Amino acid sequence: MSSWINSTIDKEEAENHIQSGTNQEGTKALQNLLGEKAFNYTKPPSLLKGLLSQSTGPDDLVLDFFAGSGTTAQAVAELNKEDGGKRTCILVSTTEATADEPDKNICRDVTARRLSGIGIEFAYLRVATRPTLEQGRHLDDSAIWASIQLLVAQNIAANPEEGAALWTRETDEALLCFARRLDASVLSSIEKLDAPQGKTILVFSFQPGPIRQRLMGKSGLRVEALPDALNRALLPASTGGAL
Repeated sequence: MSSWINSTIDKEEAENHIQSGTNQEGTKALQNLLGEKAFNYTKPPSLLKGLLSQSTGPDDLVLDFFAGSGTTAQAVAELNKEDGGKRTCILVSTTEATADEPDKNICRDVTARRLSGIGIEFAYLRVATRPTLEQGRHLDDSAIWASIQLLVAQNIAANPEEGAALWTRETDEALLCFARRLDASVLSSIEKLDAPQGKTILVFSFQPGPIRQRLMGKSGLRVEALPDALNRALLPASTGGAL
């Protein structure tokens, strides 16, 4: 199989080699759980378990970004049982839907069923898509404000007064502001702001250009456009999932 993975078919065990079954082992293990052949070229759990035993510690988090049938989760569970570890894992999969099979969903119909079959506790999350071209304000202002705070301050404070057009809070490094709309009163409010000693006035806006132009002479002012992901339209479409 390779210079460091030894097949379990071989009678001799090489020192410092991983003992691994073949795809037939993986296919059989999945078929026993689901009662059908639901996935092609299923990896053998013994291979993944051998790799994880060499590369992880008992408290590590394992990420499999191409989860397929979920062999990684089974290997993590078996390895934890053997050595008393508390490894956790995140599995990610697309639906693998096609024009001929529009309702196909590997994550839901194979991976999640496998985890349920071997008794693993897990959360199933569906990931929404965001278009890369269409623009629009489809996020609630409070969600945008929370995202800005996490970006700058790594924590979230209570929302300011709902009716205010300019939301502000002081962080360790700046007076953080979110201009929820742009008009003469908002520009005037920003102009009157005083930066705390040694700090910057950091303003996020849907339209940073007019603010920069109007207040370009204001000391300590830094105006930024909203992060691109916050300024894009949200679609209800769903792709695969994370487990």
